[in-house]
Amino acid sequence: MLDDTPHSIALGTAIGIFVAFTPTVGVQMVLVMLIAFLTSRLFHFNRVAGLIAVYLSNPFTMVPIYWFNYRLGTMFLKETVSQEEFARLFQYTTFSEWQRSLRAIFFTVGTPLLIGSLLVGLFFGLLSYLVIRRLTERVQAHRRHKHMAKPAS
Repeated sequence: MLDDTPHSIALGTAIGIFVAFTPTVGVQMVLVMLIAFLTSRLFHFNRVAGLIAVYLSNPFTMVPIYWFNYRLGTMFLKETVSQEEFARLFQYTTFSEWQRSLRAIFFTVGTPLLIGSLLVGLFFGLLSYLVIRRLTERVQAHRRHKHMAKPAS
């Protein structure tokens, strides 16, 4: 439904997916907008597509996604915490607990989580670009064909 080029929509989705896989819960939408601002002279991407895509990471999917990313990161760095300890790092109800949680995440599992997140984010960002671009091209071509086939009133 977005009115933009297939490239722009796919790139926005890819950037949003990449950010969704990074350990930046709470500021992901801000990051997409910051990336848009910082890269505006270099290239354009559909911000709405990017903002929608970051919702892949949400309170229900966050721990499983980050656990997978962390485990991938530990293939390169020797660090391990149990899955239960890892999940506890992401439990908070107040702003101050969230801040403490971020510090604990950074110092306890930060480096392997970041490495795994970057790898997974790049992979799924690139994959989503290819899929969404092709899908958007087909949908837009179908709409043009359908619009041209309408009889004039």
